[in-house]
Amino acid sequence: MNVLLDLPNDDELLYSVIAYYLADTCCPNPTIAIRNLFGQHVHATAGIPVSLDGVARSTQICWEMTGREILTRLTVFPYYAAFRPPVVVAEVAKDCLQGGTSGFNARLGLAASLVKEPDYLRYCPECILPDKRRTGRAYWRRSHQLAGAFTCPLHGCPLYESNALYRPRRDSEWHDAGDFVTSGTEMKLSTTSSVQEIAIRALSGAAANVLNSSESLYRADGSLNLQAKAWEAGFCLPSGKVDVQSVYEAVIELFGEEVIKRLGLVIEDGQHESWIRKMFYSEHTVFQPAQYLMLGLVLQGGGGGTRPSPNSRDDGKDDELIHRGGASLRPDCKYHCPNFLASHGAGHAIEKVAFSVTDGAFVASCSCSCGFRFKATEADEKDYLKVERVIRYGNSFFAVYLKHRRTGLTERQIANQMGLSLNAVKAIGRSAEHREPAIPPPTKVDVQRMRREWEGLLKKVYPAGHRAAKSLNNKLYRQLNIHDHDWLRASGQRTSRRLHVQPCDGAVKEGRIDWEKRSNAWAKLLPAAKDVILKRVPLARASKTELLHMAKLPVTVGGREIRQMKTFESKLKQYEESVESFQCRRLRHAVAEMRHAGDVVTRAKLLAKAAIATNKIAPDVAKFVAQLVG
Repeated sequence: MNVLLDLPNDDELLYSVIAYYLADTCCPNPTIAIRNLFGQHVHATAGIPVSLDGVARSTQICWEMTGREILTRLTVFPYYAAFRPPVVVAEVAKDCLQGGTSGFNARLGLAASLVKEPDYLRYCPECILPDKRRTGRAYWRRSHQLAGAFTCPLHGCPLYESNALYRPRRDSEWHDAGDFVTSGTEMKLSTTSSVQEIAIRALSGAAANVLNSSESLYRADGSLNLQAKAWEAGFCLPSGKVDVQSVYEAVIELFGEEVIKRLGLVIEDGQHESWIRKMFYSEHTVFQPAQYLMLGLVLQGGGGGTRPSPNSRDDGKDDELIHRGGASLRPDCKYHCPNFLASHGAGHAIEKVAFSVTDGAFVASCSCSCGFRFKATEADEKDYLKVERVIRYGNSFFAVYLKHRRTGLTERQIANQMGLSLNAVKAIGRSAEHREPAIPPPTKVDVQRMRREWEGLLKKVYPAGHRAAKSLNNKLYRQLNIHDHDWLRASGQRTSRRLHVQPCDGAVKEGRIDWEKRSNAWAKLLPAAKDVILKRVPLARASKTELLHMAKLPVTVGGREIRQMKTFESKLKQYEESVESFQCRRLRHAVAEMRHAGDVVTRAKLLAKAAIATNKIAPDVAKFVAQLVG
């Protein structure tokens, strides 16, 4: 059965697309709709659903995506699969596509892990307004639902927890984001330094990068590689063993105790087999991506170990310090880049630092691999330089600026989002506008391919035309309209002459449509179609789409075609069932079932039985409920 779901938005969960569809269509029985969509009964979850091949078949007409593409682009599967062996990933993906029940949660590390999935769906309040402007609605984002993500990777602000469960208790609970993004609770963490805030943002950003990357990190963070990184970072004892306690203290110092508690990674006193020790010495234990990412950020920053650093002095002399305003710079120290937007994360050592002396103080001219170039005269206690003058911001700032501009934000709003001054954002904008990559024009081969795709869409939506085909692939329509405008304008006439598929109403002769004949023929099919809909169990609303579907007419017929068939248009309006009438019919059906079962009919029970929300009930329906209860 074909299900016309909306096209998924950027970073949107499959759960969110389905929830919006159920809310938009006022579906009376979500369980039946979900079974039609997936091809079998599935549990409601925002994480990793199963039977995605069934979803691909049901949405082929509107999405044209395979089950593997849905699994990769619309679920959090890539986040957990990145650290697992390719063989395990292939087996789990097969279970997800075919609806297997072989316990893939355990094989991905979700069942027995210390780090649990979120209890509630999360959202970023700064993303809601741009999403509504761009798509017309709010939606649940994948990057906000990851274990270990506490801030928005786009805006850097704390996420909010909604009242919608990540794993609903009932299979019929599919919560649309529009009803829950106004009453959430902020996941604000109590941090003791700016370094912890940067580290938490870096952890969330790293989690989002893993989610959106197709690269496998298996073995890259294996136990042997982690031991080598610990030695380079100075966390090993003279015997060569990893000082697990020092690593744990560094994790707490970098991220804060509250983050460790929320993730469930607290190590009790005297606990020998801690999760950190197992990560260094247990090759076959399964861990969560958040644990790998946290440990990677700690080992990347280094410091705090018992092995002498390669840059430390062992001649017994104190380092030469030149003080200025209570702060100091040491020419022999490795300083960290303060760019919190860069992909290298927190604790990254700046590659090029040139020192000069001005007015009796060291001035550091820094150039990092992320493109951030600046001058500094001070550093904090964690060797993070305090920027005095920026020479060049770099690609990471340019990318964030361009992303905000595309969502329609002003430069002042961007300055508030990025935590920079308005003049700094204007300077970034002047450089970023020249760096936005231009889309190369399509080649002749690309144009021919786009033409074939467009003709295929026109055949699929026939007898509807360009508007219906555009709704299936708006991007293809825009590209053809820009690069092959004349052909696109003539494609409708040419396709109508070449198509061999003719409707059964006999209204097409020699490529021309007799609209009056078609209008009368189609109007005669509507009464029988409505009778079938009204007798169906479970109940379904006699909407325009359902009437067309039951009458075996093309559901993609556009409004322009309907307006040319006056008789059919008036009959369609006459037989269409309003939402209020459908709710009253559901109420009568619910009352009959309750009385047959001997239940007491109360208002609350009746509304629950009819699946009508108390906060969305119309006045006429409320009066009808009072009559039934009374």
